[in-house]
Amino acid sequence: MHKSIAKAEIKGIFRKASTRLDELNDKLLGDSANKTKKRLINFNRDVISTYGDLLLFDNKINQRLSWHFVSELVAINPDMIRVEGVGDLCQIVIEILNTKSLARKSQGYQYLESNFFLHEHFLIRFLQRTNIEKLSNIGDFITDFIVWLSNNNYSFDRFGETVHLVFKNYVIVCTIRASERQFIFKTCLLVEKFTVNQIEKYKRAYEYINSKNVEMVLFIEENNEFVPINTYLNIKLSDYHLEETNYFSRTINL
Repeated sequence: MHKSIAKAEIKGIFRKASTRLDELNDKLLGDSANKTKKRLINFNRDVISTYGDLLLFDNKINQRLSWHFVSELVAINPDMIRVEGVGDLCQIVIEILNTKSLARKSQGYQYLESNFFLHEHFLIRFLQRTNIEKLSNIGDFITDFIVWLSNNNYSFDRFGETVHLVFKNYVIVCTIRASERQFIFKTCLLVEKFTVNQIEKYKRAYEYINSKNVEMVLFIEENNEFVPINTYLNIKLSDYHLEETNYFSRTINL
């Protein structure tokens, strides 16, 4: 896929989602007296549908003997921000809807902003260099890492300026702006397209992956450190209290 085509496709996806999400959130916030079964089910369905290709993770936990459920979403905020000297960034956000708590007016809806950002260049390169069919498939690569990093609650000063998330077939290069508390997914490299210098650069990382039999490893370039990354089965985001970590903050709480 040519860069201009990938960029146009991304812009279209973001533009479509932005306006509709604002409308849905305004409706939820302004409809405090009518948190009925039908309204909450429809709201959750509409949010998932509207995020579309920007939805990275979707988990619904049904309660036994009841219609109530907990919906956990990890998504890309479609409202890009332009940072001088850095470029266009989009923020990773989390929405958690607990219908039972919300019906009782007890902290049933949480919207969490994060310090994780996807650079527009990263989105373009991911579409160009991988065989993913849509942007939402990026979640298969980064959701586990986001949960792992937040759960360990590492300081931003822990990483230096550049880290590399190394998979068997890909490498995601990330930049850290510690003073701004921003963890930015910057670009994606395809192993089969490595240059000679890249082969040498990541040689020890792949030796580590093979020797430890892990799915991915965090390569911290500043001190040449390798940290194995946990992968999770059946992630339940609400178990991790992410809003209490260095990487998330609660901006809406109903």
